[in-house]
Amino acid sequence: MASKPSPKEAFAPARSIFPETLGKGTSYTRLRGRRVLIANTSSGDPTHQPSSSPTATSSSRAIAALFAREGAAVVCLDSDREVADATVQQIRREGGGAHPLVHDGAQSAEEIGSTVEEAKKMLGGRLDGLVVCGEVAGSGFYNGLCKAALGVMQLGGSVVVVSGMPGGASSADALVRAVACEGGGRGIRGNAIEMGGVDASRKSAPFGRLTTEWEIAYTALFLMSHESTYISGTTITLDGAPQSRVEGSKL
Repeated sequence: MASKPSPKEAFAPARSIFPETLGKGTSYTRLRGRRVLIANTSSGDPTHQPSSSPTATSSSRAIAALFAREGAAVVCLDSDREVADATVQQIRREGGGAHPLVHDGAQSAEEIGSTVEEAKKMLGGRLDGLVVCGEVAGSGFYNGLCKAALGVMQLGGSVVVVSGMPGGASSADALVRAVACEGGGRGIRGNAIEMGGVDASRKSAPFGRLTTEWEIAYTALFLMSHESTYISGTTITLDGAPQSRVEGSKL
């Protein structure tokens, strides 16, 4: 009889951004035919600070890899050419379709619109989804990116915002509610993922650890797929239900 795994073993996170066993050699189709722009707006951008672990960069890379494994063609938008190229090269080695695209942090609507149009061109003239990872509060680039994407996105598209900075959750929530309102008439959904933080000692983490980039990626996959077509304007929090939130609850 197999022994019962310890809590640490049961909830052990993936150890690598691109683990060899995750999706390797297997054909998945949850996003087959979908074309998605994935933007990491924190890496190398002087106007934003990196979010807490897992970082916006590791999350955007995991999301890009997983989406490609599930059949999507992706454009990896980043202010750091090396980060974009590394992500794309790994996806291509696995047989996926990906293209790198670099932005310089420009805030004007015209420049952001040109970036989205370039991504759409790389994806064969169609855009089905947008994922943005980083800090939302005070980001004109974030808002401009979502607005520009809404203007060219296919019917039934999806926007997913991943935020992990203090104060970012409320900004992300407001942003995706605006996307849901403006895009709802065309079946375009907007949802956010909040990465719940814990103190440095991790005592408030119920599983003794932070959320992983792969848990974020699979949540984003669900929100991008046709499995969540009636979910819009909401925020999913990945925090493992800390004691401060559930203390005193009883069945």
